[in-house]
Amino acid sequence: MFHKKLYPIICGMFAITFMACNPQDKKNAGSFHINGTIADASDGDLVMLQVENDQNMETLYETKVTNHTFTFEGSQDSTIECSVVYIVKGSKQGATFFLENGTINMKLSETSSITGTENNNRYQDFLNEINAIYGKMSAVYNNEKGSNEDSVNDQVKQLDSKANSLIIQTINSNINNPVGFYLFRRFHHVMSIQKQNELISKLPVSLRKDPVIEDIKAQIAILPADSIGNDTILFDMDYHDDLE
Repeated sequence: MFHKKLYPIICGMFAITFMACNPQDKKNAGSFHINGTIADASDGDLVMLQVENDQNMETLYETKVTNHTFTFEGSQDSTIECSVVYIVKGSKQGATFFLENGTINMKLSETSSITGTENNNRYQDFLNEINAIYGKMSAVYNNEKGSNEDSVNDQVKQLDSKANSLIIQTINSNINNPVGFYLFRRFHHVMSIQKQNELISKLPVSLRKDPVIEDIKAQIAILPADSIGNDTILFDMDYHDDLE
């Protein structure tokens, strides 16, 4: 039996605000339009856009599905990490995305896609790449019966290293935008202590005071300076997640 560590990207439970603005403040800084489809939805199914506020989920907008489609319109004075939450056949589902001005296209299913604006395109590109690695890992595990254990472990180790490199590269090149900030908070553990400190130093001062960043700083402060990060196998790196 091969050991697997699972670190999924699930629906966004930690709402961030870039440029430190309140998502409820609707200043005349543009508008967003969300066009969504849910293949398995029925007319009247509820769709909500939610953020976390003091560990509770706050609904910013809600609407209902008509003919498998839904829309949202509003305005944002900043980009915020958000969750689109919906119920299909009694099962609550969720997906992480970045609520920002522009046209956002959502195709929600077991393999979801959210694109159309700068940060959502960045995040979708990352998910496409990491899911390709996940697919190869899944194939290795599904074919492990009768295989040489050392060979399987070698393949997994190579894919694991490739996944970690992709995460670090993506965070490094996006640390000053919401995508990099979000990924750093979720996957800082795959980096060395030196790299984590380096990336934190590149964050705007206001974001260094984020509660999750404060927790990360406290964690790495008690670790040896030459720590190199945890071994990680990444599974289920999709937007889609069953919340129940």
